[in-house]
Amino acid sequence: MSLKLLFEPLRLPSFLYGNVSARRQRPSSSGRKKWVGVVGAGCMAVGLVGCDNAPEPEIAKPIPVVKFQTIGEISSGRRLRLSGTLEAADTSVLSFQVGGRVAAIHVQVGDVIAAGQLLAELDKTDYEIELKSARAQLSSSRGALKEARENLNRQKQLYAKELVSASALESAQASFEAAAGNVGVSQSAAKKAEEDLSRTVMTAPFSGTIAARKIDPFIDVSAGQAAFDLQSEIGMEAKVLVPEGMIREVDFGQAVKVTLPTRKGLELGGTVTEIASKANTGNAFDVNVTIGDVSGLDLRPGMTATVLFNFKSYLEGKTVYLIPMSAVSAKEAALGNDGGMPVDRRAPIFVFDAASGTVVKKMIVLGDIRGNSIEVYSGLEPGDQIVTAAVSQLYDGKKVRLWAGEY
Repeated sequence: MSLKLLFEPLRLPSFLYGNVSARRQRPSSSGRKKWVGVVGAGCMAVGLVGCDNAPEPEIAKPIPVVKFQTIGEISSGRRLRLSGTLEAADTSVLSFQVGGRVAAIHVQVGDVIAAGQLLAELDKTDYEIELKSARAQLSSSRGALKEARENLNRQKQLYAKELVSASALESAQASFEAAAGNVGVSQSAAKKAEEDLSRTVMTAPFSGTIAARKIDPFIDVSAGQAAFDLQSEIGMEAKVLVPEGMIREVDFGQAVKVTLPTRKGLELGGTVTEIASKANTGNAFDVNVTIGDVSGLDLRPGMTATVLFNFKSYLEGKTVYLIPMSAVSAKEAALGNDGGMPVDRRAPIFVFDAASGTVVKKMIVLGDIRGNSIEVYSGLEPGDQIVTAAVSQLYDGKKVRLWAGEY
């Protein structure tokens, strides 16, 4: 509004003037009140115009509240979790050492048996006959040897008296040696016949569980034909496939942890006992982990098992901290072409400075990823308070308040 307008006389409505003849008359009391109201309104208008150029009051910006974590958790090393299956530590395929007809089977699949327990028998008839024949042959050979010995002694006495020739003595000596040889052969045959007869009975070499039965009564089996699968009831193994990139970290005797998805809360200790020298399916290597005594736990071969490997050798004795991946400012990190780990493994984070109430940007050296966390090789100290969320909105020196969990 211009100054000219401010100083122009106010033009009042005509009803305030009255008629023309009464202009010189003294205003009434009601007229004076109307004049006062009009003048007050004019003053208010002037006051409002003057406020248009007044400065606006400055509004204080709120200090953002940030989530944080205090540095303290130390990395326990690279972890590898692999799924596999349980197997019996001692599994044997039992068979008869001789052939014959199955006469009886004394166990069934799933039976828990003790060492030395009778499992199955073959028909013994043929082996008993063979044993009798071998024993008869042995008796005959021994009788022939006795006669040959007596004849040799007699020929020696006659030869000493020059009553027989040297050739007669030599013949008696040869007959004796042949008879002695026949006795040895007969003894071996009799011993074998005894062993064959004993082998018609199958007993358990160790305590365990019958995992499979592969024979039936009254069928003919040959020597070495599989009859039963016997699994030890004490020890168990977990078999897993380790990727080729990690197989060099696996050592004989390495301690691992074994869990089972179907047995919540059960955690067993294990030891690496076998490492394949040749890759299997998918360039992975078979690794067997011996769990040990699992008696009373009702674990069975074929169950799914999870083996947790913990590799620490790559840390080389360094103290390595774990921080949330959300604490790393990805937009300022020198990321590789795949958008993953920074090329030089360096990335910025923001550390809270309690003295100034601001965040300070620090560069850290990153390690391997552990789920939703990442290892930090250097750049942090125990007790540092790092911002763990919305770090893309921060800059060096920005004032913040730490979230205290009050909301």
